[in-house]
Amino acid sequence: DYFDGNWKDEDEKEKIHGLAFENAQRHRILKIWKEDGMTEEDIGIISDVDEMFSRDFLLASQTCDIPQFRQGQDCKAPKIVAAARTFESSTNCVKNRLWYHPDAIIGQCIEGIGNSETLHTIPAIREFKDFGCRPKDQGKSLKDYNVAPLNQTNWTQYPLWNAADFRRVEGGEQYKEIGHVSKTHVAFHFHNFFDSAEILRNKYKTYGHPISNADKAPLESFQDGLITAVGCAMNRVVNLTHL
Repeated sequence: DYFDGNWKDEDEKEKIHGLAFENAQRHRILKIWKEDGMTEEDIGIISDVDEMFSRDFLLASQTCDIPQFRQGQDCKAPKIVAAARTFESSTNCVKNRLWYHPDAIIGQCIEGIGNSETLHTIPAIREFKDFGCRPKDQGKSLKDYNVAPLNQTNWTQYPLWNAADFRRVEGGEQYKEIGHVSKTHVAFHFHNFFDSAEILRNKYKTYGHPISNADKAPLESFQDGLITAVGCAMNRVVNLTHL
């Protein structure tokens, strides 16, 4: 990950909050990829620090014929979405529901890497400048291309994807391990692995979408995952059907 502290306008910086700030930080990753010589044939992976593809899936992606990684993409739905097994605060505490990150896209469909001069000439409409996500009805969902205003364009090549799109825009396929029972996974999500409850509370009070009373509220009230974590820590029986 990278921190981008170079803001030309300090007043503008003060307007960036929550997920918009996360998107700005991730946007810097794409710039580093380009500076490091990324090509259209390379694969970009965007993940939080606690998300990772399995070693086997990464090896398979280097050698197998994966449709999303073929040349000649129109970039409408180029994303590979991981089916990730989530461990909540401990490897002894496993959630039933699969997570849907990290995400991978071939370089030819990534902003700053793909061909925006002769192929993907129409840029995406964004919520905030060049690093924002695509808003509702402007390509955030695939069905947006079937209704106004996007259906008024004769699309043959679609907009390139930025780092926010990796995380938040629909358009690709979720990969699971083939040949096994349902709900198998090709990635891992090690969620809330902290040394103490105090550090955990500080995360929820200070991260991209903070909880103002995280230093005082019951941990279970923050999100469903912490119901699981607290239940495991206290050896409670937890109903995991929706978690």
